[in-house]
Amino acid sequence: MNRKSMLKLKAAISLALLIDFCVVMITGIILYVHGSSTKASMLHTVSGFLMGVIAALHILLNFKMLIGEIKGKIEIRFTDDEMKKSLCVPRKVNKYRK
Repeated sequence: MNRKSMLKLKAAISLALLIDFCVVMITGIILYVHGSSTKASMLHTVSGFLMGVIAALHILLNFKMLIGEIKGKIEIRFTDDEMKKSLCVPRKVNKYRK
């Protein structure tokens, strides 16, 4: 699968997840306000299971990016010299600002 079609697939999966989330949220509100309704309850249940499948696909397609984000949060972002510069040296003051 080439890069362009992979990006389209990722976008479609993300959009489907968003739409399914909205359906689950709206049917959940309807069930909360109006009580048990068989149609709303069935739609809510099916949409919930579908959301689980779509979310799993979303995680699988974006797994490499997810791991990169986790590694980026764990590793140290500054060396000792960069840390000293960013914490100890005052920033340049704009001479035109009063």
